[in-house]
Amino acid sequence: MANTNTQLWQSEKLQSAAYDEIVYTSFPFPQTSPLLMQSNARLFGFIAPSPHKARILEIGCASGGNIMSIASCFPESHCVGIDYSVRQIALGMSDIKAAGISNLELLHMSVMDITKDFGQFDYIIAHGIFSWVSPEVQEKILSVCNVNLAPNGIAYVSYNTLPGWNNLKSLRDVMMYHAAGFQRPAERIQQARWVLKFMNDSTKGDSSLIATAVEREIQNLEGQPDYYLFHEYLEEHNQPLYFHEFMLRAKNHQLQYLGDVSIETMYSGNLPEETSLILATSNDIVRTEQFMDFINDRRFRQTLLCHDESDLSWNVPHSVLQEGWFVSKFSFPEGFAQHNIISGQKLNFTGALNLRLSVEDPMILAMLQVFHGLKKQAIRSGQLTALAADKLQKLNFRLKPEQVAALEEKLLNTIVRYIFMGGVAFYIDQFPHATSVSAKPKASKLVRYQASVGEYVSNQRQESISVSYFQRLLLQSMDGTRDLAALIQVMIQNFEDKKVMMNDTNGQPLELEEVKRRLPKMVPDTLSALCEYALLVA
Repeated sequence: MANTNTQLWQSEKLQSAAYDEIVYTSFPFPQTSPLLMQSNARLFGFIAPSPHKARILEIGCASGGNIMSIASCFPESHCVGIDYSVRQIALGMSDIKAAGISNLELLHMSVMDITKDFGQFDYIIAHGIFSWVSPEVQEKILSVCNVNLAPNGIAYVSYNTLPGWNNLKSLRDVMMYHAAGFQRPAERIQQARWVLKFMNDSTKGDSSLIATAVEREIQNLEGQPDYYLFHEYLEEHNQPLYFHEFMLRAKNHQLQYLGDVSIETMYSGNLPEETSLILATSNDIVRTEQFMDFINDRRFRQTLLCHDESDLSWNVPHSVLQEGWFVSKFSFPEGFAQHNIISGQKLNFTGALNLRLSVEDPMILAMLQVFHGLKKQAIRSGQLTALAADKLQKLNFRLKPEQVAALEEKLLNTIVRYIFMGGVAFYIDQFPHATSVSAKPKASKLVRYQASVGEYVSNQRQESISVSYFQRLLLQSMDGTRDLAALIQVMIQNFEDKKVMMNDTNGQPLELEEVKRRLPKMVPDTLSALCEYALLVA
């Protein structure tokens, strides 16, 4: 046993050293939002604690970009992040102090050191770590997801899956084989990129699976930073596994499948009709989803787990939908806002997972037109029904009182389908961002700090948003004490101090007086855009 522990310690120490040298840029991951987890679970009859006052643990938090965003979104929660990289934790602690976040602890420690005494958490997040550690550490992660998970808690674990990683494993083997002769991570990355290009050049015109995989992955890696390639392909461990294998191991730790964060991947109705009907005959959800993985050649999963004594239901009642909020994920056809929804013309919409939808029903089109006007803002079912009915009545599509009730029933039936198809997102609560620009608009402490040091900020939906220099300067001033006039004066001062410039259409700098003339329109327009990006807090 002592020898095994020593080997684990040495392996973990080497992995930590690699992360210290090739630092993993730490961004927020919206798919790990506790509110998203809580909402998905509620659809299946599981009532998890509110993230607003929850205990939240992230295993493998790097420098804290993700757990910091969660802590900022839910300031009354208690958040903890652990990582074995000394450098990453030091960077994160510096950011926490500078941003003034008081509800977050970052700890330099190994998951192997977590015991029952570490406490219980309502949400446990292990993103981008499970596949990249040894089997012993994997078992410990699952053990923590059981022992340290509160009775009604949710654990999130992401991992590489088969069969999608079969061809990618061959590419990893090639890169590992060629890069093995080089010591420094930067050299290994350079050689891995070279050998991948070599493989691609060597299989030009080849239609084999490996040639297709090489070409596809080169396209994928072209836009990825070095740290992604290094930690995805050149780490000592990268162990993809089948979903049913993962769930068997989870079951051994008294955990059960609660769903996938990407809820549309759970819906067999997105497959061809005959395939969907066959899969629907199974009452084993793990087996059904495993077959869908085979069909879709799935390479990555984001699985939600809960304790195995919890009762779950895979039928979503309307009463649950009426508790929460809906947000559209559709892309709308051009000119849809002005479209005559009772004309009988069929329109096409797109959503997640290449969803293609054709609609001509006036009632459904009315609902979609309401969503279009909301610009990704959340709405409740009753309000959605009322606004859709109002649109229909304005076009003389008369609805009797009993038909309005029937309309809500119809819309809820449709929304359930759209949730699983990837067209509508369901949330049991609203994200904690302002839905309109207040008299004294405010950005979070985290956003104000991030705007002072870089071009990416974390919004209140736990998304990473790229902001212009003008927006960055404005965000830094938005502490909730300044009204519009004061913010305009701040921006005038920034121009006077030459911290920022404004050019005309020919690229020539504008005179200060012309800038002053434009700012009273630019600042409120920018505030509206920042509000739409969910960067303002109430």
